[in-house]
Amino acid sequence: MPNTIHRIHLTRHGTRHMRDLQVAHATISAATNGTTQRPLWAMPTRDLLIVQADTCDLPPNLIREHHTGTRPANVEGRIRLAMVINPVVDRDGKRTVIPMNDMATWLHQRLSDTADLHEFDVQDLGQRGGWRNGHRITIAWRAVDAIVTVTNPQRMRHILDNGLGRARAYGCGLVLAGAT
Repeated sequence: MPNTIHRIHLTRHGTRHMRDLQVAHATISAATNGTTQRPLWAMPTRDLLIVQADTCDLPPNLIREHHTGTRPANVEGRIRLAMVINPVVDRDGKRTVIPMNDMATWLHQRLSDTADLHEFDVQDLGQRGGWRNGHRITIAWRAVDAIVTVTNPQRMRHILDNGLGRARAYGCGLVLAGAT
């Protein structure tokens, strides 16, 4: 599993280039070609791209700064989680975005077999869109900062490795862990 976290500050051109989610997905897939699994990525601000992958070789004209770091090895005890997610549920065969006031329930359901949720803050990052196969796609992005006590370290490692929720190819699902 990739242990490298890339924090990439984008140029103005990079910010415009990454606006369309399908273009962003294709760009990141090409930049992380050769990684062992699908890269997870997020854009918590319009000019900051965070990618979890072994390598991330974006075209130089998109990058203003590129820093790398590693994920913490220990995911036990009380930790802080930061994530950008697409909180949806399936209703009548259609995905519906969870209202902001139902986020506590959604988070508890996703983390109940992994961690005890103590506190959290949710920020609505709006919707992002793009075109896939001639159809418009729209993804709701929410940033979550949470304090949890890990009850199942193996399951937490799985979430950190594979992401949480839907739309992982479109900048949602990346979960970062750190000290409280």
